[in-house]
Amino acid sequence: MTIQTIRHQNILSAPLSRVPDVRSPADFAIPEPLGASAVQQFVYVTGEQLKSPLTVKLLAARPAINVLIYVRTNFAADTLAEYLNRSGITAESVHGNKSQRTKSRTVSNFMKGSTSVIVATESAASAMDAEVSTVVNYDLPLSAETYSKRIERYSQTGKLRQVISLCDICDQPRLINIKRALPDQIQIAEHENV
Repeated sequence: MTIQTIRHQNILSAPLSRVPDVRSPADFAIPEPLGASAVQQFVYVTGEQLKSPLTVKLLAARPAINVLIYVRTNFAADTLAEYLNRSGITAESVHGNKSQRTKSRTVSNFMKGSTSVIVATESAASAMDAEVSTVVNYDLPLSAETYSKRIERYSQTGKLRQVISLCDICDQPRLINIKRALPDQIQIAEHENV
């Protein structure tokens, strides 16, 4: 039983004359939700042409299980999923041009472990109900708020461990905004040329 539960029960069961004085925020022991600060966040600065090979290299270096990769367009989702499959990583794409039946099958394959990576657009990923261990921002989101929402959406299950972002020269203004909103949470990671 938590402190919050005990206090709540005491307040509800106490006569009105014995209700404790809870004017200070310190009187409430409400746990903070698992969010961006509990997840390791790395950004790799690279060229646009090196994003796909770097993604393969990063996924090969870690267990590529339950990975969600965000891209900006439907075409990019299909292209990257094909590239990952050719590189030996089982991947499927999810986006607005896919039927609901195909999306459901893809998420089912992902949850069963027969597909280790889903490459998705923002709108398609927001409709998915899946446990994710790694989020890859192949394309950085347009706002820091969207970046944070991506983390919060999947960190609620407690399975999300890391967020990897790929940043090319065009994404640098977005990266600056994200780092400003989440100071000291995102580490710039080094990588050798692919």
